[in-house]
Amino acid sequence: LISVITVVRNDLAGLKATCESVVKQRFDDYEWVVVDGASTDGCVEFLQTIRSPTPRWESEPDKGIYDAMNKGTRLSAGDYLLYLNAGDELPTEHTLEFVAARLREEGLPDILFGAAHYCFPSGRRILRPARPFVPGLRYGMPAIHQATYFKRTVLPDPPYDLSYPVSADFALLATLSSMH
Repeated sequence: LISVITVVRNDLAGLKATCESVVKQRFDDYEWVVVDGASTDGCVEFLQTIRSPTPRWESEPDKGIYDAMNKGTRLSAGDYLLYLNAGDELPTEHTLEFVAARLREEGLPDILFGAAHYCFPSGRRILRPARPFVPGLRYGMPAIHQATYFKRTVLPDPPYDLSYPVSADFALLATLSSMH
């Protein structure tokens, strides 16, 4: 049902934190896809040690984060895609189970927006709740991409336009909002 797509480049500590939150999920209908940008800090060696769930992964140079996210989309098989970058974490062991239930309750929507916490080194956490999906994204993105579940069938191919090197996630949502 859900593909969790993680992109990483030379962030072994972040990859380990993300891995810990993904492998502890108490939900079976998901896969983990990792796209590594040819890291030299041990990411590949770490990926080779993970056994449950064994991630589908590749390691090769890319053209940046959105190129890596596009590669992850191509490698994934889930009906819904979550882009959870290295260093990002699912908040509880029941997160994917809860999301799957919400997806079914909502009639398998095109997009499900969730809340997220911004976590700071000081320990401070700020909740970023989801906002309504307003055409044109007049008030910004409804949710950060780490808390947005996209139905695969509504995404363009490729989802992220590389001509927007720092805002392709916003451009994707703007494109999708114009269709709904």
